[in-house]
Amino acid sequence: MVSGIIVAAGKGVRMNLTVRKQYLAIAGQPILCHTLRAMVRCPLIEHVTLVVPKDDFNFCREQIIQPLKSPKT
Repeated sequence: MVSGIIVAAGKGVRMNLTVRKQYLAIAGQPILCHTLRAMVRCPLIEHVTLVVPKDDFNFCREQIIQPLKSPKT
C-alpha cells in the first residue's frame, strides 16, 4: 500500500497573517485543498493522511476533507 502524508501544521508566523498559510486561498480555495486534491488524484496513492494542528481538526474535516468526498482520506 502506498500512502501519502501531508504535513500542514505550520503557523505561518513569519507571514504576520491572521490565517495560517495553508488556509490562504488560491483560485478561490485554500492551498491545502489543492495539495490534498493532487494526492487524492494520484492513482499510486491509496490513502492520504493529513496532519494539522489539533485546534484546526474540525475545520479541516468539514471544510477541506469532506468536500472532496474521497475514500482515500
